[in-house]
Amino acid sequence: MTSQTTQQADGLTFAAYPGDGAVLLAFDVDQGLGQDLAGFAVEYTDPDGKTFPVLNRLSFTQAITSATTPEQRQFIPTSEAPLQKFHWFTSLRT
Repeated sequence: MTSQTTQQADGLTFAAYPGDGAVLLAFDVDQGLGQDLAGFAVEYTDPDGKTFPVLNRLSFTQAITSATTPEQRQFIPTSEAPLQKFHWFTSLRT
């Protein structure tokens, strides 16, 4: 069974698709907002009401390559290293 959570506000639509060990986060912005969009900072609230940033494996200061070992990887809050990998589906827009 697939479940989805969707919310919309201020020209941004957000959907979350849970999987077995991860969640796919999907964002859509109105065309007027997307032109200057450089990335997303994302945070979540746990069941106790505490807020945490989603961590990003990419950063501006440390490259992760095929030679990088798991011990060398540093995960950075998205408030410091915004999520920047996008798949634009403009053909689906009306």
